[in-house]
Amino acid sequence: MRHRTDEFSFMLRVSTIASAGIGVFALHGIAKGVWLEVFPRGYRSRRFKASELPASLRSYCTAKPNDVYAAPRAFNRMSIGWYLNHSETPNVVWDDDLDGYVAARDIAEGEELFIDYNLFEEPAEKKAPYYAPPTAAEE
Repeated sequence: MRHRTDEFSFMLRVSTIASAGIGVFALHGIAKGVWLEVFPRGYRSRRFKASELPASLRSYCTAKPNDVYAAPRAFNRMSIGWYLNHSETPNVVWDDDLDGYVAARDIAEGEELFIDYNLFEEPAEKKAPYYAPPTAAEE
C-alpha cells in the first residue's frame, strides 16, 4: 500500500457499474486515509445557472439550489475526480481538514474508486434516481 498519490495513481476505464460509463481506478494499492490526487489541491468548481449550461453537460455537474450547477473548471479538460461514481458503500470520502478526497479504507490495485453522491446535498428534485434516498412511499 502506498501512502501518497500522484498523476500516476489513477486511470479512467469502463466502470464496473452497468450503464455508469467511465470510472476511476487505482493503478496501485492506496492506504486508508491517504489524500487522493483526483483534483489539484485548492481546486474549485465553476457555477452556472441552468440556462447557461448545455443540458447535455448537466450530468457531469452537481446540482445546487436555485437552478445553479457546480461544474468542472473546463469541460474539455475535466479533472479525473469528475468521473468518480456513486456507491452507498464508498471507498473514498471527503476530508474537510485536507480539503479533498481520501481513501476510506485500503484500496487495492485495479479497484474502482467510489464516493457517496449524497454528500453533495443536491436538491431532491435534481437527484438522479440511482442515488436519491428512498421516498416515504418506497420505504
